[in-house]
Amino acid sequence: MAPLERLDEDPVLPPSRPEGEMVVVVEDAVLVGVVVVVVTVPLGLFMSFQTWFCDKQTALYRSIGATV
Repeated sequence: MAPLERLDEDPVLPPSRPEGEMVVVVEDAVLVGVVVVVVTVPLGLFMSFQTWFCDKQTALYRSIGATV
């Protein structure tokens, strides 16, 4: 049987984080969020423009009698 812990001893606690470490984690999370938005928004706008442009081009080709 395992020996019982003594109740008067302090439990072993993990070392606490330095004060500034949590701020760095939050700043990194914000930076990742900003990068995701900066990459996805222009990509979405470009894809929307590309779809619109292709639709216009297809309509133009059909108007001159081409089979697309």
